Amino acid sequence: MLSSRRAGAPPRCEPTTSVNEEFEPLETIDCRRHPGRPTPALPRPPFRSPLGERIRREICADCWRDWLQHQTLLINHYGLDPRKAEAREFLYGQVKAVLFGEGEAAEIDTSSSPRTKPPEHRER
Repeated sequence: MLSSRRAGAPPRCEPTTSVNEEFEPLETIDCRRHPGRPTPALPRPPFRSPLGERIRREICADCWRDWLQHQTLLINHYGLDPRKAEAREFLYGQVKAVLFGEGEAAEIDTSSSPRTKPPEHRER
């Protein structure tokens, strides 16, 4: 019997299951920023804290990705060092303000070139 394969070519793999059968669907949540629309959840909490668990339950992966970009802008604009406790406290406060509407979100003035001091963070 003649083979339709070239000599030395790897054997063809035939799929035995469809992609949908092979992989479990992503978990979806009702994101607080997109109510009524199921959106993909984060695979795990972003922090090992109650805030991280809350983010995992209430914020979708797309909104978290948007937050990470905004966080980078804050770090660069204010010259923050995330290794310092004050900077982390400020950023955690901004997570609550931006994602959950708790407190005031810091403004980023793109017209000024020098780094400015971040606004005082106050728990409410």
